[in-house]
This record gives sequence, C-alpha cells and structure tokens, in this order.
Amino acid sequence: MNLPTQSGRFLYRKNKSLRHILGLIVFFAFSLMDADNLRSYLQSGVSSYGQEDSEPTLIYSTKNNVSVFSKRTRKDATPVESDNINEQEDRLEVDNPGENEEENSSLKNSLSIAEESLSSDVAETSEFALAPPERDVDVLIDMRHAYDFSDYPLTIDDRLYHRIYSFHRAFAYLKSQGVQVEKYESDEPLSDEILSRCKTLFLNLPSGDKEPFLLSELISIKKFVEEGGSAFFIVDHTNCYFHQSRLKPLFHELDIEPQYYGICDATQNIGSGYGWIYLNKFTPGPITDNLRKIAFQTGGGVDPRFAVVWSSEASWQDSANIPIYGEADLGYFGNFIRDSEEKIGANGAVLAKKIGQGKVVVVGDQNMFSPFFLQYLDNYRLWINSFAWLLNEPELGNPQKYVASGVDEKRVLCWEEFGPNAKRFGDPDPKGYYNVFAALCRYYNVFCIANDDSEIGLASNVLIWIDANETTSQEGIEFAYKQLKEGKTLLVLDPSDGVLEKVESPIVAIVRRLEENGVRTSEPTEEVEEAASAFAKTIEFSNGGRIMALHGKSSFDNSNVPAPESKPLFSQQENLNTLLKTIDLELDEKREESR
Repeated sequence: MNLPTQSGRFLYRKNKSLRHILGLIVFFAFSLMDADNLRSYLQSGVSSYGQEDSEPTLIYSTKNNVSVFSKRTRKDATPVESDNINEQEDRLEVDNPGENEEENSSLKNSLSIAEESLSSDVAETSEFALAPPERDVDVLIDMRHAYDFSDYPLTIDDRLYHRIYSFHRAFAYLKSQGVQVEKYESDEPLSDEILSRCKTLFLNLPSGDKEPFLLSELISIKKFVEEGGSAFFIVDHTNCYFHQSRLKPLFHELDIEPQYYGICDATQNIGSGYGWIYLNKFTPGPITDNLRKIAFQTGGGVDPRFAVVWSSEASWQDSANIPIYGEADLGYFGNFIRDSEEKIGANGAVLAKKIGQGKVVVVGDQNMFSPFFLQYLDNYRLWINSFAWLLNEPELGNPQKYVASGVDEKRVLCWEEFGPNAKRFGDPDPKGYYNVFAALCRYYNVFCIANDDSEIGLASNVLIWIDANETTSQEGIEFAYKQLKEGKTLLVLDPSDGVLEKVESPIVAIVRRLEENGVRTSEPTEEVEEAASAFAKTIEFSNGGRIMALHGKSSFDNSNVPAPESKPLFSQQENLNTLLKTIDLELDEKREESR
C-alpha cells in the first residue's frame, strides 16, 4: 500500500490504531495471494504488482487470471523499487526514523509471516511442477468459446440445422479407435492445468455470443502448443458469426493471419454457384497423404504461408459487405461474383503448422465434416489424416480402418462425375442432387466417390449413378462394370430417355462387355419384376447382377427433394420411400446371397 502524501505519512505516524489496522490489512492481503503472486509482489515492489502487460494482446482481455498474468509480468518487467523483503523493512524504517518502533513491528511481523508462507507454498509448487502432466484426454472440445453438437447423431426426422450438420460421425470414428474425447463446458477460463490434461484442443467456429478469449487463456494455449500440445481449428467464410474477430488475438499469438473472405471458383465449382467447390491442389505431407479431391460448402481461406491445400488459380477472395454493428444476417456471405477489387489466384484452404514442439491444423469449412459431406470424396481422409498427425498416431489415418469402422451399417456408394455439364450429388442448385444424397445419409452409410477404392474395402452391393449419358467418365464405366461383374447392383437414379437402348449409352456398352466375358442377361425373377414394374426398368444378369433404371413419380433432383433442414411434403416422402424400398430390397437380397 502506498502512502505518498505528507498528510498520509503524518496520519500513519501519529495514529497508533491506524498502524495496527494497516498491519492487519497487509497481512490478510498477503495471505490471500498465491505463492507466485506474492513473490512477484515482493520482488518488483508494490507499485509493479498487477502492472498491465505492455504487449498488444492485453486489449483483448476483459478479465485477467492474476496468477498466469503475474508470471508474464515478472518475466518481462524490471523491478520498480526493491528486490527483497529486507529492503521493504528498511524502507519502513526510513519513513519512520527513530520513532514508534513498537508500532512498526506489526507490519514487520506481517511480512515475516508472509515470507514463511511463501517458502512453504513455493516448496509445494515446485514439487508439483516436477510431476509430468497426466494427459488422460486425447481431444478436448472447447465449448466455452464455441458451440458443439457432436453428441447428436443424424436421425431420420431431425431438421435442426446445427444438429444435423454436427461432427458426430467424424468423432465416432475417432472414439471407435480408442481416442478419448471430452467437452470443456465450464465457465472457468482455459488454464495451464486444464490444458495439461489433453493432447489436442478442438475449436470449431468461435461464436460472437460466446466468451471471448481472456489474456490468461491466450498465454495458456500458446504455452500448451509450444510445449508439445496440438490444436485443430475450424474457420469458415468471411467473418460469419464473428469467428475471425474472436480468433484474431489467439491466432496473433500463434503467428497465424486470419482471412476475412470466402473462396469462390468458377472452374472447380460443384454446381452453378461458385461457393461449393472441390480442391485438388495439395502440398505433400502427412495431412494431405492420399488426398485426390476434397470439397467445401462455401468455405473460407487460411494463412497462405502455412497452407497445404489450395484452391485453383482461377479462384477469388469473395468479400462480405458487413454493415456497422453487424446489422445483417450473421452468415455474412459475399455476393459470389468476382468484383474488381477482389484478389484472384490460388488461396489456402487448409493449413498445417508446427509451433515449438506442438502442431496446429486450421481447416476453412465446417460443413465439410458434417454427416452429409464427411464421406463426400476425400473429406474423411483429411479428417483422419489431421488427427493422426496431431495425436502422433499414424494408424488413425489408415482409410481402411475408417471404412471398416462402419461395417455393421448398410453401405451405399454414389458415383460422382466431374466432367462438363455432369449432374452431381454435391450440387445444391435446383437441378442438382445434394438433397437426395443427404436424405440417403439418414438411412445408410453413404460414400460419394470419384475413384475405385475397393482396395481399402470400400465396396457395396448397391452403386448409384444419377444418369448414364455422354458425361459418364471412363473411370465411372469401369467401376460400374466391375460392380456388375461381381453380381452387384447398379441403380440409375434419373435416367435419360433410352438409357437402356441407345447404342451410345454407357449402359449398353457395359452390357455388351459383360456378355463378351460370359455374363449373360436373363429374365428377372417374379419378386424383382413385381417390385420394379412401377418404378424401374431392369436388366438381370446370370451372375445375379442387376441394372435398374428408375423412373419415380417425379425427379429426384433438388427441386423435388427438400433441403436437409426442411421436412418433405407427403408426395416427396412417398417418392423417396419407393427409392428406399428399392435399395433395401437390393441390399437385403445380396446379403442373403452372400451367406
């Protein structure tokens, strides 16, 4: 306590009761401090205690954890006054030369008691610090600064956007491999002690209505990473939900520059819009191992200095026009049109970085890991590669293990084409097929593939094409031929006219090739004929394989199947039910045949 004025010193010397009271106040103040803060106080002098850090990150803190903050102050600050307790006592005697020595003893006694307490506490603290941290949690999901819905599996009837786009399936694989996942939901700030229990901190899209990062948290997270911990951050387009504003102080500490734009591309877009894109430019490394294509549902950029996944050279940075006070839809989309001031060129979409002994991954889209898009192209491989690297467990990144983890579920394969004018399951536009793909994900374990991955066990008795026409790739034809030769089923969802008869049809070419290799067409069984008569034209093969060209009451494109967050109308559900019945019949029949 400073008494700098002459009047204050006069009152102190002349009032015996006041001196006793002041001594008690100092004693209780010291007794409430922890060991680190008390030592910092005694070494740096009264006026330096709690002095604000001069580093810029201080402005992001609204409330400091004094213990962590004082350690940083103690390291960087030069003591303003005295260095030890004896000098503190000497200064008291200078202020009171030769008088009232008896009364001064109360203050000296307080300091002596505090010193003894300090020595005891420091001994206990040092002994505790020697024990290595018990990291009993592999992944800690931060819910103090962001929302998390990974507890919610995708169900048939749930339509709540944030629940159905959760990371439940993604985390289910990690848990199936023995990874311990916990959530941090406490009001207490993240600290050294809390983070010492985990290996990886997971943070998805911090929200403007959640807690901001305190200065103590920034220090603890940075220390956690530098000393061997890891972090997985998910960002998104522009500054939606103010997530970039929330992350900026933390990213500053980790030397990561936040990006405030969405990535748009008119050359690698999945639909007619330019936000849903695929990415196939990778920097070799553990994160990108065995990736061929991944896809974003309107994602954002990452710091290009550390990027390992890139958009094409034709992509651009789509900025959002955010009004003052954020008075707009918090989604903060751009206009999906390249304006003259928007930069064109390859943009970082995923980054991987080492910081000290630790590692950090930042991914530019949250929906790519949802139940509807996790198993679209190689998105799941990016997920498992990332955690294999962050947790130092290479086997987590084995795609064969990932595929095998869902072996008990009914699996369906959808084939995706990327040629010009091709219809796509990843297309959200009215003439696209994303909605029916998402609907199938509610009932089956669906993979949307553009490669033959049978070598890792990725196979199914049912393969679905949207159409069979001139846009069908040779690789797609080869995979369908292999499927049928093995006695499996090919469903054509919305076939063009004459798909089973026209000479130029890929289906006709496949049938001819099968016959050349000894697989003959045959008459459909009575059961199949009855099931298919009102819904499909069928070609049966002697080995049990089957081609079914469906013709529902209406198309299965997005104009006839509602988005995942909308409930289907009765007629839409009826049409969908017929498709589900057909798939179930094929899966169950093939399963019986294999026994």
